[in-house]
Amino acid sequence: MSVKVVQLGALLLKVWNTVRVILVREKPD
Repeated sequence: MSVKVVQLGALLLKVWNTVRVILVREKPD
């Protein structure tokens, strides 16, 4: 597995977590 793929995956995961937190704060469910 390429190092770039791992780094990209980690970055996407971090971004997704941030977006999810923002959405939860705006609309608690």
